[in-house]
Amino acid sequence: MVRDKQGVVDKFGVRPQSIPDYLALAGHSADGHPGILMWAGKSAAAVLSRREEALLYRRLALLRTDVPFAEKPVDLEGRGASPALKELSAELGDERILARITKWRDRPA
Repeated sequence: MVRDKQGVVDKFGVRPQSIPDYLALAGHSADGHPGILMWAGKSAAAVLSRREEALLYRRLALLRTDVPFAEKPVDLEGRGASPALKELSAELGDERILARITKWRDRPA
């Protein structure tokens, strides 16, 4: 049977371009695709229907290694918290964070 785009979406719950991913996850016995154990068509369709969103979030979380830096690693080292943080914490009435500071600058930056 030949299906148009809407026919594929109606039957599988995904767009035609996602069918290879769908088959990789859910499998299809008639075509000899085993799929991944415990994945069903509905689960695969649910994940793949949000694929573009997931790929965007994956891209946002990816650590880039191809970006040139003008700085050297030593230039990026933490120099410690500003003493002004003590004043701000006191002003806000919450000095709990001060106990977590391990390095302080001698003077404000």
